[in-house]
Amino acid sequence: NNQGNTLYAIWKRMLPVTISKTWSLGSNFTAPLEGAGFTVYSDPECTEIVTGKVSASDGKFTLYLKDIGTYYMKETTVPDGFEDNTNIYTITVTGIGIEVASTDGDVYTISAEELLSGTQGTYKINNVPKDDHMVNITVKKIDADTNEGLSGAQFTLCYVQSSGVDALVGTIDFGEDTGYTIEGLPSGTYKLIETNAPAGYVILNSATEFVVNASPDPEEGEEVLALNGTPADAEIDSSDPSGKTIIIKNHAGAALPSTGGPGTN
Repeated sequence: NNQGNTLYAIWKRMLPVTISKTWSLGSNFTAPLEGAGFTVYSDPECTEIVTGKVSASDGKFTLYLKDIGTYYMKETTVPDGFEDNTNIYTITVTGIGIEVASTDGDVYTISAEELLSGTQGTYKINNVPKDDHMVNITVKKIDADTNEGLSGAQFTLCYVQSSGVDALVGTIDFGEDTGYTIEGLPSGTYKLIETNAPAGYVILNSATEFVVNASPDPEEGEEVLALNGTPADAEIDSSDPSGKTIIIKNHAGAALPSTGGPGTN
C-alpha cells in the first residue's frame, strides 16, 4: 500500500531505532547505563556482523537499519559489576513497522504511524548489578547544633558516570523519618542534592558527594563508603561499625530570599 511504500522509501535512507540502556538500584530506582556494547548481526547464529554500538552517557544508542529484513542483536560488552545479559534481541523490519523481541519474551513494536511522524519511543534494556557487588547505604538527617534527628527532607540522588556526567537516579523522600536507606548501590560515585529542607531549616547549597566501594574482595584498609572532599555539613557516622551511614546536617533558620525581585515604595 502507499503507506508501506512510503515507509520503504524512508528505510532506504536508514531509519533510526533507539535503544535505552538502564540499570537497577535496589527495588526503587533505575539510572542510565553508559558503556554497554551491543553488536547487530544478520544471521541467527550471530556470526555476520552488521554494526556495533555503545551506550552513551544518557544510556542510549541508535541503530540505523537500511534494509527490510531480520537482524539479531546481543550485548557483547557488559560494564564491570553487572550480570551478563544472555538475551538475543530479534529486530524485524517490515513494510508496516518494526518489532524488537528478546528471548526472555519481551516484545516492543514501533508502528508505521510513529515512524512516519518521528514519535517512536525507545526500547529499554535493563542490567542488574551482581549481588556481591552491592551495598546498602543509610542517610541520616540531624540538627547541626543539637544533633537531634530531622524529618521532612527530600533529596535528588545522582550517579556520576565515568564520563563525569551526572545521571539522575530518583528522589529520596524522608517523610516523617529521620533516616533513609538506599538499597543495592554498586561501586561508584554518587551525589545527594537537597531539594527540600526540614521545616524551619536552611536548605543545603551544595551536593553531598560520596563514593561506594562494593567490591566483594576489598583491599586492606579500603573503605566501603567515603565522602569526596571535606564537606562542612556531612560526615561518616563513626557510631556505625559497618561504616555505611552518612550523617547530613542542617542549620536552623529560614532560607535567604532570592535577589533581584521588585522593590517596594
